[in-house]
Amino acid sequence: ISICQHQRSSDLTALITLVFFVLLTVTLSARHLGYDPRALLSGASDGFRQQCLGEQDQRKDIDRHANLNDSTKNIFFLETAGASCINERAACSIESAALRHPHYTVWLLTILDMRDCRPLRNLQQLPNFRLLNIDLNSMVKDSVLVHWYLKDDWNHSPFRVNHLSDALRLLVLWKYGGVYADMDVLTLRSFSELRNVVSRELFPDVGNSVLVFDRGHPFLLRCLEEFSRTYKSRKWAHNGPRLLERVLSWFCPRNLLGKLPLVECSGVTVLPGTAFYPINYMEWQKAFQRN
Repeated sequence: ISICQHQRSSDLTALITLVFFVLLTVTLSARHLGYDPRALLSGASDGFRQQCLGEQDQRKDIDRHANLNDSTKNIFFLETAGASCINERAACSIESAALRHPHYTVWLLTILDMRDCRPLRNLQQLPNFRLLNIDLNSMVKDSVLVHWYLKDDWNHSPFRVNHLSDALRLLVLWKYGGVYADMDVLTLRSFSELRNVVSRELFPDVGNSVLVFDRGHPFLLRCLEEFSRTYKSRKWAHNGPRLLERVLSWFCPRNLLGKLPLVECSGVTVLPGTAFYPINYMEWQKAFQRN
């Protein structure tokens, strides 16, 4: 009996040691590859955990996202890098949207909890600003993205942050409707007169830095289906701007898309580049020239 007990004790010690070294290896490897281990272990890569969520956890996540249904006028910003705070430039971008849309709810959705930092404290003085730490499991659950999410290829992509953002902006607009904007976009005019629009960036290319869509719009659903079906982890723009162009080709005649800067077809409007991209990203220096 003592020999068996000693053997079980040795086996348990060996198992604990093995688990420790596996966790240590995963953490060090994640840091070496530039990933945030917290995001890998708790938020951005726990798609497989979805099957293990208990009823209590699911209820908390549903309650957490319920506030997103409170407003029919939304502007969304996303933080998908797992940062503990945003910088001043991002705060300026969010503030510009909030000030020009006093009757909209302006959301900053994050994949990790942001506790306390100066840019956030300033934004939280705005009456229409909301900060929400979303749960990826419940956000993608029952959506066409669930297969893509659980497959987990995106989490090993060199563009994982960008691709997660590309996916979530489409999903959030499809679920809740409103405006999506990148955190380097300064809002100079109201979006209130726009519905179901994208914009050219460099003609004839379409950008996805600013999107305005009604909840449940069929264009967004087709985008989500195309995203899940054709996802390529090693191509940066394939799942973002190029995806919009592919889906637009199903909604609009190609001869119109390739020739006209302003196109309206099948419930979607493609604006000229001056609407959302007045400064070409390759000519950004011009914005700082005194003349």
